[in-house]
Parts: sequence; structure tokens; C-alpha cells
Amino acid sequence: MIKAPDCFKRFSSAKARFLEGALNIFFKREFPKLLGPILRRKLVA
Repeated sequence: MIKAPDCFKRFSSAKARFLEGALNIFFKREFPKLLGPILRRKLVA
């Protein structure tokens, strides 16, 4: 079996974190009254 590169393990989680943050900010800015913090968190995750 071929071992996955070390960088894949390290940076794939960072990509997910940055994407979640960007989506959260987008929903907060574009739909401020429609989506509350709990619903935004569920949509992003």
C-alpha cells in the first residue's frame, strides 16, 4: 500500500478550516437576518 504524503495530512485540515471560516463570513454578510449563528454553523459544517 502506498503511504499518503505527510503534507496531505497536515494541510487538508487547514483547507477545511479556512473554507468553513470563509463560508461563515459569507453567510453572515449576505444573509444577516435570515441566518442566525446556529444555522450558519450547521450549514457550514
